[in-house]
Amino acid sequence: MTVSTCSADESILAAKSTGHRSGCVLLWRSIAAVLLCTGAAAEEPRTADLAEIVDEVVVSIGTRHAPRTATDSVVPVDVFDAEDLASVQSSDMLDVLDTVVPSFYVARHPIADGASFMRPTNLRGLDSHHALVLVDGKRRHRGAVLRLGSFGPHGVDIGGLPSIAFAGVEVLRDGAAAQYGSDAIAGVLNFKLREASSGFDVRARYGGYSAGDGEEGTLEATAGLPLGDGFLTLSAQLSNAEATSRSEPYDLPVAGSGLTPLASTRNSRVVDGVTYYGPDALTYVYGADGTVVQILPGSDGVPDDRDTRFADNYASVGGSSPFASPVQIWGQPRREQAMLVLNAGLPVGEAELYGFASYATREQQSGFFYRRPGVAQLLPVRLADGSIYDPRERLYPAGFTPQFSGLVDDYALHAGLRGERASGLRYDASLTYGKSRIRYRLENTLNPSLGPQTPTRFRPGSLANDELALNLDFAQPLTIGRRLLNLAFGLEYRNEGYAVGEGGSASYAIGPFARRDPFNLEVTQAEVDADPNDALTMVECRIPGLRTVGEPCPAGDPINNAL
Repeated sequence: MTVSTCSADESILAAKSTGHRSGCVLLWRSIAAVLLCTGAAAEEPRTADLAEIVDEVVVSIGTRHAPRTATDSVVPVDVFDAEDLASVQSSDMLDVLDTVVPSFYVARHPIADGASFMRPTNLRGLDSHHALVLVDGKRRHRGAVLRLGSFGPHGVDIGGLPSIAFAGVEVLRDGAAAQYGSDAIAGVLNFKLREASSGFDVRARYGGYSAGDGEEGTLEATAGLPLGDGFLTLSAQLSNAEATSRSEPYDLPVAGSGLTPLASTRNSRVVDGVTYYGPDALTYVYGADGTVVQILPGSDGVPDDRDTRFADNYASVGGSSPFASPVQIWGQPRREQAMLVLNAGLPVGEAELYGFASYATREQQSGFFYRRPGVAQLLPVRLADGSIYDPRERLYPAGFTPQFSGLVDDYALHAGLRGERASGLRYDASLTYGKSRIRYRLENTLNPSLGPQTPTRFRPGSLANDELALNLDFAQPLTIGRRLLNLAFGLEYRNEGYAVGEGGSASYAIGPFARRDPFNLEVTQAEVDADPNDALTMVECRIPGLRTVGEPCPAGDPINNAL
């Protein structure tokens, strides 16, 4: 059931029941009219019955008073129960909220670095750091990814919360900043945890897209156990979602040939009785024995290869990508995740000892842009012995599409003691710690400055955000004359940390080929003039087979390529 409440002077209340009936009721307190709209033929609930149902919905945000029913709330609060959350066939809480909460929006960000794995959200059109996210009324720690684009949003990783662990979600929009501060300019989302001491619920689902990709399987369960006079509720979710691709054919031409990569797989030409194949990205010069003796910049109208290596390897440029055409992937990343949530409460005299914990781990993989022949990363270089190293010869004959992965670990622990004294004073003392970390991985790529020594897998580094909070909250109802007031006060101590972890040395190493002619195979006039007293007295080309004295090496020779 979805319930929306408004203030006393502008009360519009809508109730949407799931199952065989659907309808909406508008109740105006200022008039006696009731409008009922429905698309079902079944008998509609009476207005009194509906009001009784709504009165049972308790909201816990938007007030410092004790929890109120929806109709008593002085601010509009949208309440979405467990049935609403379960009605969305997705294992990603972001997609669930995007479907059920009208003002909540989240987009898919392919090829967007960390935003591909921790998607930024919008509430009422504002970035994620303008919305306050609570779990059972307690602030949730933020995710590890600080998005550098837009206005630098740094919000909560809602995708690390399993929908089966929650009894509902409350959404406060209007007036949120007046009570919760600038963190809640867009509003407040409060996730209400399940509280059960018995029973269990197990669900399994499987689905995919009509395009034949994006298959997703999910297994989730929740169970309640007795804990003395209290409760212990455990909820878990396992899911595996395959990637999707809605890409158009990659139509950027290879260098100056005018041919797209796909067209280059069918390209061939016979010159002097020899057949050449593939892209025309550079000018290749072959010796009588068929070996490459020179590679110069620019297309010359003749395909670069004497074999079909480009066409043979074109379907595998995406590395481990499962798609038949992996040159450019545009869609949701592949995702594997596991999540666990515990919620407990135990009466202790007049108070309640309570706590909850969550852990989530997920690995996602997405792709970057296709690196086609002729781009800087695939240019040839001269080795120390003067031979040519061409990355297209064996490493990436058809170019490559880097595969970018993120491993996210997120955990939180909350413990507290709350109760109410005989005087009506309510108190809540709690301690919260949460941490989010993402570790990046790159594969099916290279560090071109390392030449033939480059690995094809890298660990670029990690990001981590952790937050510690100690809270003391008090609320005392007061009666002054005929007025009932509520005095709320408290203290908070917060300690927040953010860390950028160093990656593997190969991911940032500056190899010898980052500069021109690292092995001094050419003596230039500038080197001759630099020091009249050294041994460099004449311009010289020292490349075996191209040795000259008094003349530089051929213009455009691979020694000039700085990667």
